[in-house]
Amino acid sequence: MIADCANLPSFVDGHLPPEEHERFLSHLPGCEACGVRFHDLLQLDVLGRLAMDGADAPQEAAAVRMRRPHLRALRKEHDPARCMGEVTHGPRSGLARRERPPGH
Repeated sequence: MIADCANLPSFVDGHLPPEEHERFLSHLPGCEACGVRFHDLLQLDVLGRLAMDGADAPQEAAAVRMRRPHLRALRKEHDPARCMGEVTHGPRSGLARRERPPGH
């Protein structure tokens, strides 16, 4: 399991080969530590986008603030599987995507 945990940053960045990606995807729901770190890395990713987008920051910051209570609730529940469902099947699914939202 520790070897799988070491793959988290590469997983979030989209740098794992397909087989390792699938293996980590099956590891994540059962690992509370990875679930918490996964949330943290996703939040850092959002903050990085805000810093790089400059003019778009107020709109995206407002969207992040609106989601924050929901993310806190997920973290309290320690349910990485639920979080992964939102990330892999949500409107911005695809962890390696770095595309801008429509209109930006």
